[in-house]
Amino acid sequence: MSYRDPERGYKGISYGAGAMAVAGLFYLLRMTSVTNEMRHEEAKLTTPAAVEDKLLRDNRRGALYTAIQQHYPEDFEALATQIANYARDGQTPAQLDVAARAFLAAAQQQHRAEFVQAPHDALADYRQAEIAVVGDLRSTDAHLCAEYLNKGGITSDAGSGDLRVALQQRGWEADAAGRDTPAGRDLSRPAPATWRRVADTMVAHGITQAEVAAYFQPAAGQPLDANRQCAAGLAFLNAVDDLPDREADQLYGYLVSHS
Repeated sequence: MSYRDPERGYKGISYGAGAMAVAGLFYLLRMTSVTNEMRHEEAKLTTPAAVEDKLLRDNRRGALYTAIQQHYPEDFEALATQIANYARDGQTPAQLDVAARAFLAAAQQQHRAEFVQAPHDALADYRQAEIAVVGDLRSTDAHLCAEYLNKGGITSDAGSGDLRVALQQRGWEADAAGRDTPAGRDLSRPAPATWRRVADTMVAHGITQAEVAAYFQPAAGQPLDANRQCAAGLAFLNAVDDLPDREADQLYGYLVSHS
């Protein structure tokens, strides 16, 4: 998922989310290798109960699946049922992976309105987890980092899997928090002054004015190389998070809701 809702404002720069994805991991990166640790046991996973047990005992992702089961039991049960049905039909581990990613991506789309109304602590935790993942991608592979910023996600397993799992869990927790204690957040277009503060803070993070302007161009016309695009994208995420709490949450929620 990427965001392309430009605004004209400060010094003529087009502000919105061109060429970057604030929460793209929320839909694509979060969905990688859902069934990766089931690959050698698919023959046993032919009942929902067996799948649920395997998911909850997963060494790396058990806490994530526990959070999904706790907050969205219907989604968790439906995922387990689908995996069991497909495994019983003889689908390969790769096919199970694709189906599981598609299922959870669709579920997350349904929870988007809840996510953007998450109270501050839950939304801030998600932003910090996303910043950690993007920073990790930057150090791992700048081209993958730029791909995420352009397209809103990647399907490579590069980078730290633990950071990705933490991001996934923070996302489900934010969904539930927005459902249970919605912030009542205004998701109207942020004021030009907000974009000006973001741009100034990006410069404070080491991005030049020219790179800030280039970063907010549509992805198709993106003039920055992968390294600078990734640096600018990480600076943008940090700049949003550096805003006062209410302003950061409003801008972040606006971008996600208009993606």
